[in-house]
Amino acid sequence: MPKKKGKTAAKKPGKKTDKPPTTVLAEVETYVVQFAHGPASRVEQEARIFLRFKERSECWGAWLHFMAAGEDLRDRNKVARANNLWVFTVYFRTELVVAVLDVLRNEKPVYFRYTERTKDFRITTAHEPIGEDEGG
Repeated sequence: MPKKKGKTAAKKPGKKTDKPPTTVLAEVETYVVQFAHGPASRVEQEARIFLRFKERSECWGAWLHFMAAGEDLRDRNKVARANNLWVFTVYFRTELVVAVLDVLRNEKPVYFRYTERTKDFRITTAHEPIGEDEGG
């Protein structure tokens, strides 16, 4: 039987714990892009993307916030519960929004990776052959 992709490293899928998983490698199923500006928007980021994970046994998805230059992004990333599932909030510089959207639009599969020990968050693809023809 082929190995399922996108599962979190939880000990028992669906088991609700008080601590977030120590390692997550989840395949991104869908994404939503939001741009906001002006005093009525009540947001500090210039853009944000929500990644919904394919397998949602313990982790639901991740918010990627893209912030203007000058914002202090150190120690802002977090993991919190929402509707009994873990949701990640990760901050990037606005300059990366185009690159992240390019990966989400043109690569498959795309993964979200989190390691609790290092507090490392990544958006990554699988290995691809050199010279792969993306456009057909």
